[in-house]
Amino acid sequence: MIAVRQTADHVECDVQHLNGEVVTHRGSYLIGCDGGRSLTRKATGTSFEGFTWPERFNIVSTPVDLGKIHGFRLRNYCSHPDRWVSLMQVPGEDGKGLWRCVFPAKEHESDEEVMSDEWINARFLECMNDGPYPIVHRNMYNVHQRVAGNFRSGRMVLAGDSAHVNNPIGGMGMNSGFQDGITLARKLIEIDRGGDEDTLLARYDRQRRLTAIEYVQAQSIANKKLLEEKDPAVRAERLSELRKIVADPQKHHDYVKRASLISMWEKSEQIE
Repeated sequence: MIAVRQTADHVECDVQHLNGEVVTHRGSYLIGCDGGRSLTRKATGTSFEGFTWPERFNIVSTPVDLGKIHGFRLRNYCSHPDRWVSLMQVPGEDGKGLWRCVFPAKEHESDEEVMSDEWINARFLECMNDGPYPIVHRNMYNVHQRVAGNFRSGRMVLAGDSAHVNNPIGGMGMNSGFQDGITLARKLIEIDRGGDEDTLLARYDRQRRLTAIEYVQAQSIANKKLLEEKDPAVRAERLSELRKIVADPQKHHDYVKRASLISMWEKSEQIE
């Protein structure tokens, strides 16, 4: 997609094929799910408020079964004041399973250094005290915490990373994007059945923008700060609080609901 535009009664988007041919598609609405650099969002002129973390993240995948070797669970957060790491098991393209690891890069480390086998295996050695491991995938990127100023402008509506981006610790970006899609689909069905377009799309904006700030942004920022806390006293206090949550069934239940974004969905559905 290379261009989008709208009038009072329709939207259009220009799509360029690999052979260079440009085809124009026309419809009643355009749902922008085109990522953090969303052309749709930029076309609406809406802001993308928030900040960018100073360090970059390197996401690395290895076929070595870190769970079997080291006893890791499906999702793991290893806190450290300088070199924290997040690890998770994913199916991989062949379904045999990969271990995906998120390593933070320090500001003074060059892109070339951070992407090298030497740097990556040094992180594995710090975390697991062994290696080197075969690396089948690596991707370094800047990490943002941002929310669009509006999720709807006329007939253009934003969802997923086009509407909000966050650091990956906690897996909240994808889950909240699914919720955006479900909520918006229901609104479009109601509009197709005669519901008022402005009322329904304005409610979508209120529902999803507020909860993106209150849940996804707040929790993902808190997750990162917990992993990288440098003050030993604060670190011990936060980890002690987590142990108390685990030991208390009600607090445990509430924490899981919030972390899994079930609470976000419930709050969103209550917003009129």
